[in-house]
Amino acid sequence: MLNKKILITGGAGYIGSHANALLNTLGFQTIVLDNLVYGHKESLHYAPLPFSHKNVFTKNPTASSQNLETNNFAPTHTAHTQMAENPHSKLTCHTEHSEVSKKLDSRLFANAQNDKEVIQKRQDDKILNTTSSKTQTHSTDSNILNTQDSALDFLAQLVRNFNGGGVNTQDSILYNNLKSNLNSNNDLSRQLHTAHKNTTFIHSSLSDKATLDSIFSTYQIQAVMHFAAFAYVGESVKDPSKYYYNNVANSLSLLESMRKANVKNIIFSSTCATYGHPLHLPITESHPQNPINPYGYSKLVVENMLKDFSHAYGLNYVILRYFNAAGASMLFNIGESHSPETHLIPLLLQTALGQRETLSIYGDDYPTKDGSCIRDYIHIDDLANAHILALKYLLNGGKSEAFNLGNGEGFSIFELLECASRLCERKIPYTIESRRDGDPATLIGDSTKAKEILGWKPHFADIETILSSALNWHSNQRY
Repeated sequence: MLNKKILITGGAGYIGSHANALLNTLGFQTIVLDNLVYGHKESLHYAPLPFSHKNVFTKNPTASSQNLETNNFAPTHTAHTQMAENPHSKLTCHTEHSEVSKKLDSRLFANAQNDKEVIQKRQDDKILNTTSSKTQTHSTDSNILNTQDSALDFLAQLVRNFNGGGVNTQDSILYNNLKSNLNSNNDLSRQLHTAHKNTTFIHSSLSDKATLDSIFSTYQIQAVMHFAAFAYVGESVKDPSKYYYNNVANSLSLLESMRKANVKNIIFSSTCATYGHPLHLPITESHPQNPINPYGYSKLVVENMLKDFSHAYGLNYVILRYFNAAGASMLFNIGESHSPETHLIPLLLQTALGQRETLSIYGDDYPTKDGSCIRDYIHIDDLANAHILALKYLLNGGKSEAFNLGNGEGFSIFELLECASRLCERKIPYTIESRRDGDPATLIGDSTKAKEILGWKPHFADIETILSSALNWHSNQRY
């Protein structure tokens, strides 16, 4: 099986690169096709993260630096070591200034330009609410997961799931072997350090049919993971032609090349934007699909194309409808990098790191517990894992299906602010702007179907782990 290859379109993008790294780690040879309009070739040349410290926000930067220097599993680039040796660098959230207390004061999110009434309102109505929320279940010190245990548990689960084993890996022989052999010169260490060598990169576009046909005639392609798409909602409204051409016409080009080469399996990166405004929560796969922008509609058109190709030509597909992808790899030095950046968590963390002046929050008067929008965030590794389980499902003869992918519970913008501020031990400036048209108060997905059929479940489900991994990446971002 592993002698055949997986074609990953858009595999140098945020989600595609994480799926590629996990496939490579499992031993799959991948062909990444990307035109690099939004992707990053650097994401395909990854190295394992150091696992000897809990996370980048250590209370003891000297000890962290020592750990990184003596860790045989450190990545080949030096960004992590440099940051640990210089705790006062601009690109770190660590601080030892005496004026920063261990417990943030009740005006954590108070904007200095707001008057006293607004500050008091924020304190009473929002901050005190979020401190009693699920993000405050444990203290920061006790709730930060040990990166080594968590990442290796995830890796063990990934291997066991794909090979047909169970998911309770904490006490398994595989887990213990992974953990005990982490820093030695063994097969696991070499496998993680050399996983990227399983990738073949082709710089081209899906509109280049000659290149597509050549890929399918040159390589034995077992399945396709189709990530390539434009995904800026606002831009799709201003320039729908760009989205229908790239997302729809180019997808048709891919399907035609697959049909000619008799490649029958495809996993499609879709979106919860195909549902439009929620009629009920959480959103299930049976929810009506009424997209409200060209981006969402372009994804829905491709979903319908897959169904038609399945009926007419015997194509086997899995459609994965994401909610909010977030975080960065727990195993490798890859993460989220968009230009322009429109996603909330990167914007929040860039503000925390001093890379932008303030975070804009669009509306604080929604009918939610603290007035801000609530969204369902899923860690990028969990999302990538779902693609691998979908691949296994198709290779084992599973019938064509669509699945939601989300945590099943949401977090508000103010909860994200509070959590990021605790991780950084600093206030994060923000401004309240007018609501944006079309923003629903709450979007939460129901992933029961994926759990029951694919055997998938989120491994990094808590918001502190998601934010910690993202902040680790943005503090040491290499592309």
